[in-house]
Amino acid sequence: TPSPTAEPTPTSPPVDPAGSLYVSINGSDSNAGTSSAPFRTLQKAASTVVAGGTILVRPGRYAGFTISRSGTPDEPIVIRAASGRPTVDGALNGRVDVIKVSAAHDIRIEGLEITGAQGGNYTGAGIRTENGANRVVIQGNSIVGGSVQIVQGSMATIDRVRINGDLYFDSNSGALVATRNNIGGNLQAFQNSGGVRIASNFIKGNLQCKEN
Repeated sequence: TPSPTAEPTPTSPPVDPAGSLYVSINGSDSNAGTSSAPFRTLQKAASTVVAGGTILVRPGRYAGFTISRSGTPDEPIVIRAASGRPTVDGALNGRVDVIKVSAAHDIRIEGLEITGAQGGNYTGAGIRTENGANRVVIQGNSIVGGSVQIVQGSMATIDRVRINGDLYFDSNSGALVATRNNIGGNLQAFQNSGGVRIASNFIKGNLQCKEN
């Protein structure tokens, strides 16, 4: 008689990092940002988070935001979906750039749907980093409208992102990486002094590199 098949061991759901901040469409910015009392806006979370902190975004549609707080190489700030794929929509608050990383370092943005850049493909971005932003990782996001613009900063990695517009690197001083992306427009890299690594991307438009 065959031995009975062993029951599989249940897999525990992933544990949220300690001290995470939560954002929910049912929250309030007067709350503490905890799981049971989440914030309402990503801007409130981005203005509150500290190095090593994680912002967990629950399903729903949220206005765009700017982050100027920084992590560290060992304790980055992470902004990611709590579950599903929440949408960050610049049309809700008229933003030219839906998500902006300004003068901040050690930031990771993961698993978000980003749409509604109000400036159009060439003047507005789904995500824009600027003013010396450094060690920024954009991974596994779906950029529905606008481009990704990495401008006048340092190190950045763009990995496994679907971008309907352009991916644009301009005047950065650190190492830049673009891998495994699906780019509906052009990939452009101009005047970057730290080197640019481009590998395994699908680019519908043109690959344009100059003075790197």
